[in-house]
This record gives sequence, C-alpha cells and structure tokens, in this order.
Amino acid sequence: MIQVYSPGNEDFTKNGDCTLFPASAGVNAVLGGAWTATLIHPLDSEGRWRYLVEEAVVKMPSFNGDQLFRIQKPQKSDSGVECTMVPIFYDARHVFLTDVRPTSLNGQDALNYICGNSGFSGVSDILFQGTAYYEYKNLLEAICGDDENAFVTRWGGEPVFDNHTVTINTHAGSDYNVEIRYGKNIPQNGMYIETDMSAIATRIYPKAYNGYEMSNHGYVDSPLVNHYALVYPRTITYDTVKMREDASEDDLLDPAITICDTQAQLDTALRAKCNAEFDNGIDKPLITISCDMILLQNTEQYADIAELETVSLGDTVHCYNNHLDFTTSARVMELTYDSIKKRVDNVTLGAYRQSFLDILNKRVSSIDDLAARANSALNGDGTVMAERVRGFLNGAVTSLHAQYNVAEHQDYVAILFENLDTTSDLFGALAIGTQGWMISKRRNAAGTDWVWTTAATAEGIVADTIVTGAISDAAGNNYWDMETGEFRLASTATVGGKTVSTIASEAVDAQTQQSIFNKLTNNGQTQGIYLNSGKLYINASYIATGILADANNNTTFNLSTGTLTMKKGSIDIGNGTFKVTTAGALTATSANIEGTFKAGSTYWIKLNASGELAGGSGNTQYGFIDYSASCVDVDSGQTYRGIQIQGGCLRISTRIITVARSTSTSTTTTEGGNGTFKYISKIENNGDGTITWYNSTVQFINGIMVSQL
Repeated sequence: MIQVYSPGNEDFTKNGDCTLFPASAGVNAVLGGAWTATLIHPLDSEGRWRYLVEEAVVKMPSFNGDQLFRIQKPQKSDSGVECTMVPIFYDARHVFLTDVRPTSLNGQDALNYICGNSGFSGVSDILFQGTAYYEYKNLLEAICGDDENAFVTRWGGEPVFDNHTVTINTHAGSDYNVEIRYGKNIPQNGMYIETDMSAIATRIYPKAYNGYEMSNHGYVDSPLVNHYALVYPRTITYDTVKMREDASEDDLLDPAITICDTQAQLDTALRAKCNAEFDNGIDKPLITISCDMILLQNTEQYADIAELETVSLGDTVHCYNNHLDFTTSARVMELTYDSIKKRVDNVTLGAYRQSFLDILNKRVSSIDDLAARANSALNGDGTVMAERVRGFLNGAVTSLHAQYNVAEHQDYVAILFENLDTTSDLFGALAIGTQGWMISKRRNAAGTDWVWTTAATAEGIVADTIVTGAISDAAGNNYWDMETGEFRLASTATVGGKTVSTIASEAVDAQTQQSIFNKLTNNGQTQGIYLNSGKLYINASYIATGILADANNNTTFNLSTGTLTMKKGSIDIGNGTFKVTTAGALTATSANIEGTFKAGSTYWIKLNASGELAGGSGNTQYGFIDYSASCVDVDSGQTYRGIQIQGGCLRISTRIITVARSTSTSTTTTEGGNGTFKYISKIENNGDGTITWYNSTVQFINGIMVSQL
C-alpha cells in the first residue's frame, strides 16, 4: 500500500491521510551516493492527487522495506502529478549543529553523540576511534557531507537509509552467493557491460623492504595467468617483509611485520604476499554491469540474471564470465526498485570506488587533520608507509593522465611532446596543460602508454625521487630540514584560521583529567595517575620506586630488598583475626602453616613440614613428637594409631599419671601408684627334694618402675 501524509502530520505509525493509486512509483539508490524516489499519479476523480504537495510525505515499499519519502518537487500536468522525493532522513539537514565535537569515539558512539536527541539515529559496526568537529553545520552534512570532518570521511563506511535511521557499517550489504552468468549473446538494449583490464596483474615481481627481491629475479604467477591472451606483469613492494638486519626493535614486536633470516624465508614470505593479492582479485578485471530487468525478462538470457531481482544495495554478486571462464565478484552499486510491483527493475554491478583524491585536495582545517593525515602515511618508526602514499600519487597521475588524453585531441588545452625512439638520448615524453605537467622516460610493459614518474599540478609535485635539503619560508620561522628530519612550525602560524598556539591551548584546555589518564594508560592498560572528586587514582602495576616511608620514617618498605620495618604501631588484619602488637605479640584465631616454623634460640622447638614437632639445642636435634605410632591389641587384633615420642631419653615430671581408654573426661581414670613390690626372684633345687627361693623388691613412682629387676 502507498500512502501520503499531509504536511504537518508526522505520526507515521498510523495510516496516512490518503491512500494513493499511482501509475508508477519507484526508488533509485546509489551506494555511497544520492537516493531519490519518483511517483506519478493520475488526476483521479476522487481527488487523491490533491494530497501530493510540497513537504507531504509518501510511504511506499522499497528494497529495504516500507520507506518514507518527502516530496520536494510536485509538477502538475494534464495527465497527472509527477513528484520527485528524497528519503525522510534527508530532513536531518534541518537539524543545526553549532558546536558538536565527538572525540576519540568509535562509529556507533560517534553517531550517538552527533545525533543526540534530534529524532534521528545511526547504527555502525566501525571500531575505529576518531575525532571530528562540527561547527555551524546541519546534521545531514555532519554525517554524509563531502568535507574532511564528515562521518563518512573521518570514520568511513557505506550509508544505507532506513526512515529516521542511517546504518553506516564498514561494508553495506551481504554475500548470499548470488551468481549470474554473462559473456554471450548480450541483448542490445537489455544489458551493458564494461570490462576494465587496466589495473589487473597476473604476474607479480615482488620486492621486500629496502629493495630485496626473490631469488633469480623471481616472480609469482596468478592461477589465471593462462586465461588471458597476454601476461600482465607488475612490480609490488611489500615494506612489511624485512630482512633481520633492516628490522628495528619495534618491528620485532609488530605481528604485521615479517622478519626473514634467509633468502629462502624471504622468497616464501613474498610468495605468500603475491598469492594474497590474487586471492583479493588483482588478477581479475573490474567489471561494470547494468541490467534492465524489464527489457531482459522475455529473453533467453533472463534465466542467467533472474536472481538479481532479489539483491539489495551493497550486496556481493558473483559474476561468471563465459568468455574468460572464471568468476569475478562485484557489488550492487545502484538499483531501481518498482514500489508497485515490489521488484528490482534495474541493477548496476561494479566495484566501490571512493574518491580519496577529492578529500586530499581539500584544505587542512585543524592540527588534528594534519596529524591524522601525517600519521596515516607513516610507519611506527617514522618511515613513509608506501601503500598510504600511493593513493595520492595514483590520484594525481590519474588526473594528469586525463589531461594527457585531452592533449591528444584538444591542442588548446594541453600539449604532448614525445620521442618514441628508444635508441635516442631524447627518448621520453612531456605533457603540459592547464592542470599541470608530467614527465616520463619509461613505457609500460605493453608499450601502449608512458609510465609517468614525475608530475606537478596546482596541488603539488609527485615524483619517484625528490632530492632537497630544507624547505623553509623566507624568514626561517617555518621549515623542514630533510637531512636532519627537524620540523618547525611557528606558534603564530595559522591553520584553519587559528594560530598554532591557540590550537595547542584549546587542545590542552579541552582535555579532562580522565581523558589524560586514558591517553597515558592506554585506557587503563598501562601506568598512569589522575585526580577525580578529590581522590588520587594510581595504576600501581607499573610503579617503580625504592623505599616507601611515612613522614616520620617510623614505617618503611624497602621494595629493593623486600624489607618492611615498623618502629611503632601494630599490624591488624581481619579485625583482630591476625594481629601483631607493638610489643611483638602475635595473635591468630587460626593458622595453616606450611614449611618449618621454629621458636627459641639455645633450646629450640620447630614444626617441620612433615608434621613432626622437633626439639633440640644449637645445631643438634634431641627428639621429636609425631602422629605415626601404631599398636595392636593382642586380644582383638585391632590396630590403633596415635602419638609417638622419640629421643635420647624421656623424662616426665608430674605428681600423678593417669590413663583411660575413653576420650570422655567423665570416665574415671587409673592412676599410677607409688611404693615397693615384692616378688620371687630366684628358686634353687636343694637335691634332697626341697627347694629354696629368694625374694626381691622393685620400686614404683607414679606407676613407673624405677628400680632394676
């Protein structure tokens, strides 16, 4: 159902003011570009067409569900009303931001911060933490504008509009394994295909950092090298592959750097890099396919592309090339959706290309911009990151190459001087035009064009090599000494209308104690200190010091020797559970002691790890008590275990000794007595039928016999 809401009616959760029956209605969406919708409604007798006025909102089906579109240009004619519309999210241009500064936030948090309570929202899976400043900009500019502070520029991502929400993920769409086939019997008006072979490489001559090559000038061929009539060679330098002698200490800790000790290891690492390039499609041409599903639906080839009716913006489609016999991945870059028939009418497949050159050519508006760009093109050791710089170089050369093509046809715009005689000392080319100049002394591998190595535009100069000393202003206040690496920018120099001194002061003033702590500690992962609500917070994991002491030096902790000294005071743990008083008395409600515990000096007692309670004097042990004893009841045969005492002697000094077979204290015990016991110690045979016996006595003290038998 297609409905219209009159201007001022913003309750889109309910039905609109009128249901429409248009002759046609559709949505056109471009990935990373503009979205528009059109609707044509007849002049019906019910007067439905009268609701189609400026600022009215139309709800109609789209490829991503029912969507709201604001009417911008209604045009009435004798046949009906034709409306041009934009997504309701474009209303965000009426939300004005005077001073909004998301700082060190990821994509989701940045969108939350920017949108605030505006009634619009954003969704993002971008983890990169960035910073941007929005002063006197509307919300739509802040999110999808074309300056360096816009969200899509600073954080990246691909916007997809969904009513009052915009989703800006790193990658829009999905891969549902949709495959189409092309390359034979193309209808004249139903499908347009452009194949760009200029950027492919099927043979890579790789180089490592510092110019190291594979053995014997080796190369790596793509699995598709024989699918083409020609070989497409290219040299690629991988600065992340290094020989050990070229590696810094930081390189050894960087998992992105491959360190090689031998030529064989270097060959293996470079081969892996090349194969990764082929896996990423460097050996396949860039294709652009535009399919008119209406024109093709009655053709034989429609079966080969019918699945395109199910795709959405940004989806990956696998395109099988019948001629080259391999599959190339492309994305849905643009589609047109019929909101009445609820199907995709036209789809354009290709490669997503963002114009970074336009971004680089804009003015740097703050120190943050300058630092971000410089850091993005530098390695951790300060060397230039070739892959980042390459984007600018390729962009500048592309711009000049366009004027070179013009030079061949428009003599008044540019002039091309060239000498194609390779044996001549003057072999080379010079292209001069209104947009700059470029020089070359080298042709490409196919011999079809010049390889431009030095170029200049109004934006700057690019070259394979620039040799210079110092770059400086006339007064020497701002300069860059290329030999020493010294860089200086005067405090009075202005960037974006502000002096460097002002920018630095504002940057410092804008910092909170917590933000400084987070920067110093990598969000708490390393050392740091900050003050909050009168409390001092220290990450003690990384404190390096000698002696900690109180103001009067009564309590000291020597971290070097591990000695804790307390001249005064006491230790109290667990509210008296473990306590050492000033006098040295130790109190513990329970203790589980392992190892050896020794007390005494001349005569000592110690508890061994084995559980023995041993005693002695000096270095001599006299005896011990343990619990390993056992004895057997001769009547019952039962074994009893208990305590044993071993030593050179056993002396018991007590008034009385008692024993009992029960552990109950109420059981009567048997006491050892004192006295003399008589017994017959000897009997003799007198030989006459009589015997003679002799009596002896033994003495007992506390039940212990103290005389000999």
